[in-house]
Order: sequence, then structure tokens, then C-alpha cells
Amino acid sequence: MGDYQQKDMEGVLFKNDEATPENKQPAFSGSVTIKGVKYNLGAWVNVGKKSGRKFFALKVQPWGKQETRKPEAPKASSQDFKDSDIPW
Repeated sequence: MGDYQQKDMEGVLFKNDEATPENKQPAFSGSVTIKGVKYNLGAWVNVGKKSGRKFFALKVQPWGKQETRKPEAPKASSQDFKDSDIPW
């Protein structure tokens, strides 16, 4: 799989088993390619203040740059998110 080329306008996310509210790492991380440029992609599981519905907050950064700061939004613990919550 080392020679796999990600197609344009596609990406992947993998569950981050080491993410905790304390270390502020994304619950999911991966990459996305947009117009031929590869980016890091992070996703945090949050809960809407009014609706109570879960959603993903996303952060895109230049490829290779690692940052663990969460985007500002209502927060939920990644432990509250179960694999069965993913619709596929």
C-alpha cells in the first residue's frame, strides 16, 4: 500500500485511540487531497448546544504540520462516540 496515490477531492479518516479530552487530539485523523495538494485532516466529535445532536468539527492543515488544538465549538468526549454512531 506504500505506492497508493490519494485521488483528488478524496480523503481518509482513521479513529485515534489515543485521543482524550485532556490531550485535545482529534478523535479521527487522516488526509484529504484538494486540487492536487495534500492536507492533514482532523475531526473532533461535538454535541450541539441547542439540538443535542452529535457532529464532527473539522480542521484542515498543510500536510505534515501537526497541531492538537481543538477548534472552538461545543465539545463532547471522544469516549461518548461509538463506532456504531458512524452511519456506514
